[in-house]
Amino acid sequence: MIDVEAEIRAFLVGQAALTALVGARIYAGTDVPAVDYQPSVGPCICFKVRGGRFETEQRGLIAPSVQFKCYGATELEANGCYRTLHDVLDLGRGATMRYALAEGPGQLLQDQERDKDWWFTLVFYTMLLDDS
Repeated sequence: MIDVEAEIRAFLVGQAALTALVGARIYAGTDVPAVDYQPSVGPCICFKVRGGRFETEQRGLIAPSVQFKCYGATELEANGCYRTLHDVLDLGRGATMRYALAEGPGQLLQDQERDKDWWFTLVFYTMLLDDS
């Protein structure tokens, strides 16, 4: 079985429009940025699998539900990061990535957990990955 979060990250870092915005600041398997992250260096994306389904017969199809948080220094930057992520996922196809379907529109929030009041947009996608 493939490492779903590693495959999603590999797909995302291969998208020029996204990496032009966030660089390598795409954090898999977490819902908070790296400890040393500061929004002043630019936006970042955190994501983790939160469930889904798995089918195995002739080939493995994995359909995880994935939570994404797009951080930014301002509301506009967080939403801009989210829109870029959406464009990449909406049109995205890759070696294992077959599609991503937004479960709803992104929601702009402030991160109170880290006492930073950082802005982020929270969104969920159902994705289909081919394990064969």
